[in-house]
Amino acid sequence: LHGLVVHSRLKSAEVRYSAEVNIDRLRLLTKEHHCLEVVQAFRSALVDMKKRMEGVGQSAFEARFREVLAACLAEHQLQPRAMGLRFCVLLGSLWLPRPLATPPFLA
Repeated sequence: LHGLVVHSRLKSAEVRYSAEVNIDRLRLLTKEHHCLEVVQAFRSALVDMKKRMEGVGQSAFEARFREVLAACLAEHQLQPRAMGLRFCVLLGSLWLPRPLATPPFLA
């Protein structure tokens, strides 16, 4: 699934998962969790947020993002802290193969 990240550790059979979704120039990330179903719920909320943010212009982005964040997390019965929700700002460049990302900030 797009937006689902699998984390495996060297010298360990343990597998953990996290969710990651880009909304315009923001990358939303969740904490790693051992239960795939939990992370799929995180991902579902983030994908829902992304859909609701489609077509929002730059001038209205911040206010709309705050509204959508609160509404989606409430509807999915999730809390930002419980999800380990963080975000990075993405900076695109023509000469780099992928965007630069700031360190993650807590949501």
